Amino acid sequence: MKDKKLTSLLSDIQEQASKEKLAPEFTNNSINALEEFAGKVESLEDENQNLKNELNKLKGVTTPPDVRAQTGKGGDHSSIGLRKKKPSKKGGSKKKHVKIDKTEKVTIDKSKLPTDAKRSGIKKTIIQDVIITTENIEFHRQMYFSKSENKTYIAPLPVGYEGEYGPSLKTWVKTLYSAAQVTIDNIAFVLNTAGSIISPATISRIITNNNNELHDEKLDIVKAGIKSTPYQHLDDTSGRECGTNCYVNVLTNPYYTAYFTLKSKSRMSVVEMLSLDDVSYIFDGLSFSLMATMGLANKYIEYLKLHTSCLRYLKNGIEELLQNLFPDPDKHHKSRKIILEATSISSYQKSEYAIKYLIVDDAPQFKLITEYLGLCWIHEGRHYKKLNPYFDINKKVLKQFIKNFWSFYELLKDYKEEPTQEKKIELNNKFDDIFSQKTGYKDLDRQIARTLEKKEQLLLVLSYPWLPIHNNPAELAARFQARNRDIHYHTMSSDGTEIKDTLATITMTAKKL
Repeated sequence: MKDKKLTSLLSDIQEQASKEKLAPEFTNNSINALEEFAGKVESLEDENQNLKNELNKLKGVTTPPDVRAQTGKGGDHSSIGLRKKKPSKKGGSKKKHVKIDKTEKVTIDKSKLPTDAKRSGIKKTIIQDVIITTENIEFHRQMYFSKSENKTYIAPLPVGYEGEYGPSLKTWVKTLYSAAQVTIDNIAFVLNTAGSIISPATISRIITNNNNELHDEKLDIVKAGIKSTPYQHLDDTSGRECGTNCYVNVLTNPYYTAYFTLKSKSRMSVVEMLSLDDVSYIFDGLSFSLMATMGLANKYIEYLKLHTSCLRYLKNGIEELLQNLFPDPDKHHKSRKIILEATSISSYQKSEYAIKYLIVDDAPQFKLITEYLGLCWIHEGRHYKKLNPYFDINKKVLKQFIKNFWSFYELLKDYKEEPTQEKKIELNNKFDDIFSQKTGYKDLDRQIARTLEKKEQLLLVLSYPWLPIHNNPAELAARFQARNRDIHYHTMSSDGTEIKDTLATITMTAKKL
């Protein structure tokens, strides 16, 4: 807090509250009120400063630079220090994996040796080196001319040599762009230095054009990946296309990682992404149940039960149905959205590639899509790490609760190793004990209550011990996209976005395998 008088006043109150024996209820209520007061004042100070900066910009006055704060008090939300660390892996020699391209004998000048020196064998020394050079090929292609057809026949080039550049150069361009995350200008610099004559614009075309085979490979990876384990991880991070914000979704398990850039952060867009094939819409018991859960009025549900003449609809069919139900295109947007989401989810869950168990954070767009949803414990723990109480008494309460939180997390890890019915019952009861308590620190109690509401998703592992209890694989995979965003800033077209995702999918899956 920047106001020194208020800071001093709160410190005096804190000291007095710790010394005097006041009624516990009065003390708790007073401290909680002051906690909220201190938090609001700090928030208003930041907001006021931001408004001053904006006004100064309008006036043409230089504003203080927006420097990112160093990680410290209230900024480090990681829980890695509170959880058990894995033992470090032992290193080993990599020489045995080096491919030997040629062998050279190195001799000693015997005249420089002592007279009693005798040969005692050889010492093998491996030196790794790289030669980067061009392989420019001049093809001499036979030509034949048919006088009767007035046509010239020319021998075709080998596969992959279409255009001015060969397959190796094209492969290196895409590898440097995606796997090595090198900028297009720097790719041009490297190739020009090696002797090739190529421009950044040409490199951009090589990256974005003629990629159908790679897109097909990505689809094959996703289909095989989804079938490789019964569960999948899903997370998203930000992206940009031609200056417009997008959302890059990361779908992964131990065997693959796939990237999908979506225009919106909605449940419908996630369903369309996961469907892989064309999206369809099914009216059945599941879809009507989902409509009720999402809050669709019962009169519309009854109407749809009476007027859905077939089980499965395609895009045109359901749009015609919605047009009849809601003739005014400027109204009932939420109801239309619910019907589309519910029916597409019902269709998706019947798909060959439907995910049954999905591990995510608590983002709303991921909910209701799959049969089972597991939430990330590490992500849940961050909510508690973000609490920043002012008073020592609340700091102690929070510290103890966070310790209990991660102790319970360790018990879940132990349960995964040796699951039993007795442990399942014990952990279920212990969860209720931890997340039903009232500490007196209101911000903490509110967060505890929110965690209790997620009990079913957080304790899914008790019924399925092979499920992960965190979403770290997806969050780690999302860093690749974040790094890509830092380097390339944004793609300039939908083709560029699509190949970015495809190359990232192939690259990260290859690294895993």
